Amino acid sequence: MGVRDYAIGYHPAFEAIKCLSRMKDSPFLIGGMVWWAGFCMASARRRSRLVPQEVIEHMQSEQITRLRGFAHSRR
Repeated sequence: MGVRDYAIGYHPAFEAIKCLSRMKDSPFLIGGMVWWAGFCMASARRRSRLVPQEVIEHMQSEQITRLRGFAHSRR
């Protein structure tokens, strides 16, 4: 699933937070770690993306906005 998230253009910070949140679900810890490992491996190998760059930029912008909103709501 991490490879898929990389392929469709998820932002690394968004993916990291998402994987951290998945560590509380079964299988505990392992699921989120394997998901993150898949994302990192795809990134290190520079796998091809499946969507146009404009779509990736838009999606990543929305993800960063969501992360900022989440960070501000936690204060």
